[in-house]
Amino acid sequence: MRYFTSLAIFAALLILVAPFSAHAKTLPASLYNPSHQAKARAILARHDSAIAKALAADPVLKAAIDKDLKALAAMTDPKQRQTAITAFRASHSRGYKKVLLAAKVDWTMTVAELAHLYPGMKFRIVDGLYAVGYKDDDGTPAPPPPVRTTTDVRLSDFDMDIQQSCGAISGAGVTLSGGTLDTSVWAAEAGVCSNSGYLTYDFTVPAGATTTVSMSAELRNEVFALGILGGAASDASGFFGIDGVKTVAKFCSVFVGLAWAASEECNDLDARVSKTLQPGTYSLTAITFTAAGTVGVVSGTHARARVRSLKASLTLTQ
Repeated sequence: MRYFTSLAIFAALLILVAPFSAHAKTLPASLYNPSHQAKARAILARHDSAIAKALAADPVLKAAIDKDLKALAAMTDPKQRQTAITAFRASHSRGYKKVLLAAKVDWTMTVAELAHLYPGMKFRIVDGLYAVGYKDDDGTPAPPPPVRTTTDVRLSDFDMDIQQSCGAISGAGVTLSGGTLDTSVWAAEAGVCSNSGYLTYDFTVPAGATTTVSMSAELRNEVFALGILGGAASDASGFFGIDGVKTVAKFCSVFVGLAWAASEECNDLDARVSKTLQPGTYSLTAITFTAAGTVGVVSGTHARARVRSLKASLTLTQ
């Protein structure tokens, strides 16, 4: 009779469990697999002896339950079985509640164990007689994880443009070497001289994808101004990032009057840009700009800007 005692607990769930057996391969393995079902049965089986003892104390109820359970077990039509289970519960629920009380079966504790076994599933206890577990899941396999591809953008991949207002002179100009965009200028003519270097790299984020841009560099600026024939000014700036979207920059200027001298450094040794982009066309850019202005041609008024150790990568997620 032990079989039928255990079946009393499962009877209301049989119609729900039966359809799963033929389609186990399409259901989430974390919820429905033989290992979990075996553990669930072991949890419920711990109450079998106590229920059997309490049920034996009421032989009339025991005989009636055993008879009806045998009839349920013989039924093959799901609708007929469902109707019979409803009638079974109506006939025996009051007596069975007394049995569970005498057996000290606490469904609250049992459900707590089942919830740990089936994470993500919600449970409810019905009339203190049995438990139902449910989860909104249509059995559709989870989508595959996104595919990520990372591309390092090398300095040689950038296009370079140089602009020099006073022409190249000794010790001044724009260079790209060793991972550094280096621009410097001297006050070679009365007025203002400026030099600038531009790096650009164009790319496209395709439809249905995103691209995460990661860039890093040191921004180093040095400015010197000597007011020998009159006031002098010197400017330097470094800049990099995603043009029109997100950039980081460092600016440095120094200004002196007649008969004075000054210098300054403005650095950011750990400048970074990170941004996830939606489909579209974008440009990575790095710029160095320097300018020196004096009343006359005066050596010593000088500016230097460097974007040093520039690194860039694009991570495409599809």
